[in-house]
Parts: sequence; C-alpha cells; structure tokens
Amino acid sequence: MTEAPGTHEQMRGVAVICTAIDLEYEAGRAHLIEPIEIHRERGTVYEVGTFPTVRGHWRVVLVRTGPGNSVAGVALERAIATFAPQVVFFVGVAGGRKDVALGDVVVGDVIYDYESGKDAGNGFLPRIKTNAPSHALVQLAGFVARRGRWQQRIRPGCPKRIPTAVVKPIATGGKVVASSGSAIAKLLDQNCGDAVAVEMEGNGFLHGAYVNNRVDALVVRGISDLLSGKTENADARWQPVAAAHAAAFAYELLTHHGLESPSVAFRPKAMQPVDNLNPSTAAKLVAPALTMRRDIGTFVGRELEFQLLAQFASIHGEAISISSSNICIIDGMAGVGKTAFAIHASHKLATQFPDGQLFIPLHGHTSGQIPVSPEDALASLLLATGTDADSMPADVDSRAALWRSKMAGKSAIILLDDVSSHDQVRNLLPASKSCLVIITSRRRLEAIEDARAIAMKTLPTDEAMSLFIRISGTKEDNTDAVRELVRLCGHLPLAITLLAGRLRHHPSWTLPYLVTKVSATVDRLTHLRAENVAVETAFDLSYRNLPLDMRKTFRNLGIHIGDDFDAYSTAALDGAELAKVENDLESLHADHLIEEIAPGRYRFHDLIRDFARNLVPTAERAPIIDRLINYYIYVANLASEKLPGSDPDPKLPGTGLRFQHSDMSSELLAKEWMNRESVNLASCFNYAANHDRPRQALLLFSSFGSHMRLHGPWQQALDIHRTANVIYLALGDQPGQVEVLYHLGLMHRLVGDYPAATDALARAYAIYVDLDDRLGQAHTLNRLGVVQQLTGDYPSATSTLTNAYATYVDLNELPGQAHTLMHLGLAPRLSGDYPAATDALARAYAIYVDLDDRLGQAHTLNRLGVVQQLTSDLGAATDTLAEAHAIYVDLGHRLGQANALKNLGRVQHALGDLGAATDTLAEAHAIYLAIGDRLGQANALNCQGRLSLSRSFYEEAMKFHGKALTQAREIGALLETARASEGMGRCLIQEGDPYRGRKFLNEALRMYRNLGSSEAGNLAKFYFDQQWSSDITPSAGADPQFVKPEIADE
Repeated sequence: MTEAPGTHEQMRGVAVICTAIDLEYEAGRAHLIEPIEIHRERGTVYEVGTFPTVRGHWRVVLVRTGPGNSVAGVALERAIATFAPQVVFFVGVAGGRKDVALGDVVVGDVIYDYESGKDAGNGFLPRIKTNAPSHALVQLAGFVARRGRWQQRIRPGCPKRIPTAVVKPIATGGKVVASSGSAIAKLLDQNCGDAVAVEMEGNGFLHGAYVNNRVDALVVRGISDLLSGKTENADARWQPVAAAHAAAFAYELLTHHGLESPSVAFRPKAMQPVDNLNPSTAAKLVAPALTMRRDIGTFVGRELEFQLLAQFASIHGEAISISSSNICIIDGMAGVGKTAFAIHASHKLATQFPDGQLFIPLHGHTSGQIPVSPEDALASLLLATGTDADSMPADVDSRAALWRSKMAGKSAIILLDDVSSHDQVRNLLPASKSCLVIITSRRRLEAIEDARAIAMKTLPTDEAMSLFIRISGTKEDNTDAVRELVRLCGHLPLAITLLAGRLRHHPSWTLPYLVTKVSATVDRLTHLRAENVAVETAFDLSYRNLPLDMRKTFRNLGIHIGDDFDAYSTAALDGAELAKVENDLESLHADHLIEEIAPGRYRFHDLIRDFARNLVPTAERAPIIDRLINYYIYVANLASEKLPGSDPDPKLPGTGLRFQHSDMSSELLAKEWMNRESVNLASCFNYAANHDRPRQALLLFSSFGSHMRLHGPWQQALDIHRTANVIYLALGDQPGQVEVLYHLGLMHRLVGDYPAATDALARAYAIYVDLDDRLGQAHTLNRLGVVQQLTGDYPSATSTLTNAYATYVDLNELPGQAHTLMHLGLAPRLSGDYPAATDALARAYAIYVDLDDRLGQAHTLNRLGVVQQLTSDLGAATDTLAEAHAIYVDLGHRLGQANALKNLGRVQHALGDLGAATDTLAEAHAIYLAIGDRLGQANALNCQGRLSLSRSFYEEAMKFHGKALTQAREIGALLETARASEGMGRCLIQEGDPYRGRKFLNEALRMYRNLGSSEAGNLAKFYFDQQWSSDITPSAGADPQFVKPEIADE
C-alpha cells in the first residue's frame, strides 16, 4: 500500500533501514517515493526517500551494509551519526530453523550470537551472548503481527498463501548454516533451541544501535529457506519473496511508530517534524483537510456522469445545497476509471466545499492489500482532520461518534475509494447533509440507504479515441487505426491507457503496426500491461474475491459460445442446479463481472470474457462445450416442434440428453426463445461445423434453420446454409443437400444476389429431377419464377410459375397452388391489368383460408392492398394493409411487417397524411435494415425519397434516392434502379439542373419500358407535360399522380 505523496504535510521523523544484499535493498526501496542519492562518510552511498502515511510522512534512509555482523554495526553507526534517526531496522532474509514456513516473517525479540565462546583444550565452549532490540518496537511488532494487516503492503502483491509473522528469537553468526545436520546446526540445537531463524548481521547491527541508546532498533527477517531442505533453487525463488515480506512488515511498523511523540534530540533541523512548529503553523496543516489525490492531466470525457454527480449535490454556480441524499456511489467493472473520475470530479467541485477534500483508500480490490477495517479508516479520517493520536478512541462506535461530531455543520468532500462492502463504510458516513460523500466500488452497494448510484460504463468511441491520442502523443492522422485500437481495448480506460503508454514508449511503432500486433495475438490481455500494472491483474483481484464454487461458474462462462447467456445455458455447462446458478449470476452481476442486458440475461465485457476463458485449460474445454451444444440441440428441437414451418431432418437421431429449460408450452414462448437465442444457436452451429462435429452442426441446423429463414438476419442465415450444404456434400447425403440448395436459393434472393439464387435453384432442380421428386421440382420452379420476376424477366417468370402451378394441380398440392397464384398475380399488376391481378390474388386467398394458413392470407392481403392503392381505392387499401400487418405482428413475421408498413406508408402519402407516412416508412426501413433485406431497403428508400420530393425537400429526397440507386444497382434490382433514377432526375430538375435531370429520367424510362412496367406511362406523361419531345406521349392507362407508382414485389 502506498499512500499519495503529501498525504499529510507533518513529518513523523527519520528512519534508517539497513540491508545486506541487493535484493533486500530493492525490496525496501520499493516503498519509497522520489529517492535521491547522497554521499556521506568516506564514500558510503545512502538513498533518502519519503514514506507517506495518513498520519504524516517518514524520511527513510536506505543503506546497504554488506553481509556480516561487524560491517553491519559500522555502517549503522555512520548512518546514525549522519542522519540522527529515531528508529532503525535491519531488514532482510534468513534461514528457518523451526515453526516457520517459506515467506513467513520473524521479528527478533532476542538476538543470539552463537559464535561467542572460549576455545579450550577440550574444544570450543560456547558462551552465548544476547542483544535485545527496542522494547517499544518489540511490543509494536507483536501488535502488528497479531493484527494481521501488514500483508497489504507486500510488493508487488500478496501471494496466494498469506504469510504470517512471529516475534521470536533469532540466532546470528558469521557462517552460513546450510543443513540441519551440520555442526553449527547441532550447536544451535544445544544452546539456542528457541531460535526460529538464523542470519548473519543482527548482532552487529544491534550493537551499533546499543551505543546510540536513544535510537529504537529492530531486526526483521523473511524466511527464504529452511535448514531441513535448503537448495540453490529455493534461494533463487524465495529470497526475493522473503525480502519483500520483511520490507512490508517493517514499513507497516513505521506507520504505527512514534505516535507517542518520540525524542527529537538528534534530528537535523532540515528534518524537524511538525511537533516543533508553533501551534498556529501546525494548525494550518490540518485545517482544512486536503488529502485528495492529484487530478490526472490526461482525463477526458465523462461529462454526463459529472452532470449527474453535480445534480446530486444540487450545485448551481456558487450555490450548493445537498439533495435528499449526500451519498453518491460510483460503481463499475475493474479498469473503467471510477477512481480517476471521482478524483477529477472532486477537484472540479473543490471550491464549493471549503472545509476540505478527503481521500481514503479502502483497498477493497488492491493487489497485495487487505481491505482497510472501519476502525482504521476512522482513525485515518480523524487524524486527517486534526484529532491527536493520544485522544483517539479505542472502539469503532466511539470513533464513529467522534467523526460525526467533527463533521457536523462542515462542508467537505469525502471520497471513500475502492470499497468492498457496505459494512466497510457504514460508520464512515457523516451525518452532515452539507458534506458530499463519494464512494467508488466494483460492487453494487445496494444496501446503503438513500445513496444515489452512477454506473460507470466503458468510454464512448470518441472519448476513447481522445484518451488514446492524448496519452500516446501520436501525431499520425489515422482515425481508423485509433478506432480499431480502442475497440481491441474494449473501450476500457485502463486498457487504453496501458496500450497507449506502450506506443508512447516505442517511437518506432506506428498505429498500423500496433493494430496488427494486437489483432494477431490470441490473447489481447498480454498487450494490456505496463510494469506491474495490467488489466489481467485488475480482473484477477475481482476473481479471487469470489467464493470457490462461484469461480467455477465464472470460468465456465468464459467458454460459453455466443454473445450472452441465461441461467439455463449456464447450468448446462456443468450440470449445476438452476437455483445455485441464478444466485451465482446475480452475484457476478453485483461484482460488475457480467452485465445484465435484459431480465435474467447477461453478457461479458470482451476483455473479461478473454480473462475468464484463459482460466480454463484447453484440455478441459471440450466436454464443457459439448454439454452446451447438446443443450441447445435439445431445447431448439423442443422449440421447433411448437413452431409452424419447421422441418427437422428425420434422418438425424437426437442426442438422447435432457436439460433444464425455460417454458416451451406454447408457440409464442418457443418463438421468443428462438429469437433470444438465435445468435447463440448460430455460434454453436459454426463452432460445431469448424471443430469436426458435423452431427451436432446438422442437428442444430435442422432445428433452427427455418426460424432463421423466416426472421433473419439473412446474411447470417445465408452463411449457415452454405456451411450446411458443405457438410451434407461431404457426407454424400443427396436428399439433405438438395433441401439446403433449395433454401439457399431463397437466402440468396433475400440478400439480393439473384445470379447466385438462380444457380442454387437450378442445381436443386436438377437433383430433384434425378430423385424423381415432382413436388420438389414444383417448389423449386416456384422460387425460380420469383427470382425471374425480380430481375425483370417477366415472360420467363410467367412460364416458370405456370409450369409450377400445373404440377401442383396435378399433385393436388393446394398450398403450392395458392403460393404460385399469388406470384402469378404480379404480371398483370405490372402491366396495368388490375382486374386479372385481383382475380389471381382472390383465388390464392380462398385457398389459404381453406387451409387455415394465416401467413399465406397475410401475404395475399398485402399484395391485394397494393392493387387497391393502384386503383385509387385508398380506403380499402388502408384496411387491407392494416389487416395484413396485424397478422404479421401476431405471427412475429418481421419481413411481412416491413412490407405491410411500407405499402401502408405509400397509401398514407397518397391520402396526404405526410407525417404518418414519414413515420411508417422510417419504421419499415428500420426493419429491412435489421434483417438485412437489401431489396426492401432500396424500395423503402425510394418511397421515402418520393415523400420528401412531394414536400419540396429536394436535397433530402436526393439522398434517399441516391442510396436506393446504389443499393439497387448492387443487387441487380432493375425496377428499383429505374425508380431511383426517376427520383434523382425529378429532384435535379427541381434544383435547376435539367440537363443531368433528363439523363436520369431517360435511363429510368428506358428501363421501365424494357420491364414492361406501367410506370413508363407516368414518366412519359411527365415528358409530354414538359414538352421535351414530341415523339413521347403518355400511354392510355397512365396515372397522372406521381405519388401512386407501383410498389415492388416482395
């Protein structure tokens, strides 16, 4: 634990820490800030640094004595003469004799000199001498050891096995004791049996302190090896660990030492503590209390969060009145920037709180730290606000009462950072409503009454990019690369800070190089670290705070396939009980390790998912993933049995496994489950297909393929169908392959790839012919005819659909007849033969009614509404389209909803209800966009363009038609291309550019005539009215109202 520099201006005193070897020296140096070298006494080098505490700061002198008792004593005497310290420590490693483990700390209450004695004629006669350390320090060491909080100071962090500390005798001498069977070891057994450790400098060190009797001295040792099993490898591993543990204990002693106003007789004037200052000067150091950490110069963004915080405090200009709650909790995942924001906000609000700004780190999730107890936190607050240590109450309740009394009527900011639980801070909350308490925590502290909460999210893209640029200092103008880097960082401030810092310290790196470097690695977390700070470490602290059984749930979720998860899929990972899993998910959510995106549904942040996945060894993943995929196979099959139109492959046997699952008792519940899990089902399918699990992949495809064809997104559905086709082909399963090819034709059509659709359907038709499957042939011809209509080949389409209809009649296949009649109604509609179109649709609708096929009825009503619009029967069209839309909504058919809305928007436009038309068309376009229907998008854009043109919004209309033109050309939709060209031409003419306008209109007219569309007559009449060409006359059936051109077939 390192408090911020300048936590308290009062200097506590001077301490000297002696070490024998380099690694002990570095362990002591790690706790200091701003060390500087000072040369003293015939070349001896000292480093003097500051060790801050909440009660004041120590000036600490480090000196490396070298090994051995004599040099330790000489070096200490020089240091005392030079710096006049109040306390001295010898800190280092030692060998353990008994009753200690590697990494434990031993504080010597007695130091035995086992080498003193007399060499007599009958051998060496030991005369063991002892040197005693400072009684006060021994007592304090016992207190610190029993209290058990010194481990929080271990650098770089507390190990998994938390070391213990004991206050017991230590033996010292000039020889290294290498074995428990050596002569020296036997000597120790006979004469120093209660010594638990052996070292080489303690006796000389204490003798140096003894001749300077006003200095408190103590020997602190970490156990780096055991006499019962000493090896060189053990030394290499444990000496740095033991030295770090000993240093942590020594510095913890310093935080408690000297509160009894120790002697100042030998202190140099430059190091005189505040005790010697006059009372008025000393008072200024604690009133007001200013322990807030410095603001970060690279801080960016978070304006919305600051406005919320200021709103809680009801701050308006220079006036402040705390709202009903004066407690604001800032919670969020590790690395999201809670502390940085809280400090930044505190500095911005500082002028409004004249009685001080206090920062108290409570170390709920700090590497190597134990959470600060309420009594210690209260002591820090009281000391920071001027309470004398001698007047400090002993118990928590008394300290809390004194704290509330001191803050009564005060106006201060109190920042309680890194809180582990509500119990940790309940007694730290002042009663004064004029104080603002800011709490940061990784947990959602729901038990704190009246608190307002601000949930910190990851940074928006623009703020994340600004943070990266500011920290990295990059001058490259490469917005795309910066955007990709912050995406790879998950927009997490800590990750962005670390990666940007790496770029800043590698001048030869470029942004594209860094993108490639991070993207290419399997584990992004390896790049998100700097020195001893790492995103992975931050996550690990949260993970290790979890109970052991919950850690397993967290690890398993790391290899959950898909974007999100619920309790049922989580339970499937290892067969856990549902109630237990639900509790685990709630707790993980409370710890900000997962996010809740809907009631009972969760997901990971990308980097936390990577961290969790890395916790599971690769060899252990396969059975967990198999269980998850089998769960989705089982439940998807149950859902598909409730849904109309599902076509599971009867040749595929099930897994025979059963799992807990949500309610599937109705079609609606099954459909909702499919919608929620569509991404996960697709992810499981792709995983199975790519990891040599063809049977699992086809079982999934058989259960949810029809749902994807109906609801999209179609690009993803297309990719899945392609993969299924490859699997069936590899298995030599011709019936399976032909069915997938038939559906592939639909998928290609829906995404606007008409050549690929034609190819897939032609291949499917050939296989159906080989199999002598006439019904399959008819289905394929029906779909092929629709594709031919969409590409403008109406004669071929009519021929193909007529052949399909004849086959359906021959087979007495009523659904096929109805579907084909519905499509055959398009040709007369396009040519302006509306009675013939109405007749075909009416025959189709009658069959659908007889079959009780509500989806077929909706399709037919939708097309009938278009015909009614074209014949200017707008009232009937409105009712018909509204009925179709209602059926689509009831069935959850998103494409149908979009089609009906688009057509209804056109009717509203014709009726002059422009506001309603605008909203309806925008809603239709949004659905087309969501499901990936590019033809629908182009059609809706053209409709929106016509609407804007009729309102004289020419620039807006050109944007709509321009997008539609690009989209239609890309997919080869000729009719929509012609409509977009016409729209562009009309806009350009209105904008005063008739030359370019006529070029677009000429192209549109040519395409309309080639397609045989009656919309050619509308455009020809426009030419005639403009008197542009005497050879162009409107057709006899031309509709003079541009707002009523035909709507493309869906």
